[in-house]
Amino acid sequence: MRLPRSIGVVVAGLVAVSCGDSTAPPERVNALYVLESIGGQPLPATFAADPLETATVFWATLNLDPAGNATLAERRRSVWQTSQQERTIAIQTDYEIIGEDISIGPPCRHHPLALCVPKRVGKLQGQTLTLRYDFEEPHLTYTYRLAVGN
Repeated sequence: MRLPRSIGVVVAGLVAVSCGDSTAPPERVNALYVLESIGGQPLPATFAADPLETATVFWATLNLDPAGNATLAERRRSVWQTSQQERTIAIQTDYEIIGEDISIGPPCRHHPLALCVPKRVGKLQGQTLTLRYDFEEPHLTYTYRLAVGN
């Protein structure tokens, strides 16, 4: 009969389609990105980091290596009602790229007592990388430009 053969062809086609990019391993790159703007504001960018803090970011870089490591470095001034602090921080974590989507860091609960760095999610499009914290509004998008790499 022709019906079982037709069903077999359809099933084989569906299996082939389902084995697309979703099962592919994450992509790896060797690239250095430089922060260009935060929320559309060029650096140095000042914004309300939370209700009690105003932050100014002077510069930031993001290095992605072929082993899956992401190193974020940032120079920032934080101002509270009674004090201020200026410092450079560097954080090393992991990253995953699938298609144009990128995520940096492990998931982290958005909680004042959480002892982890919140995950950053975004898009890689050409030489532009856009990121935001996974709990923030989209208006605080960090836009990076490729400085070195592929």
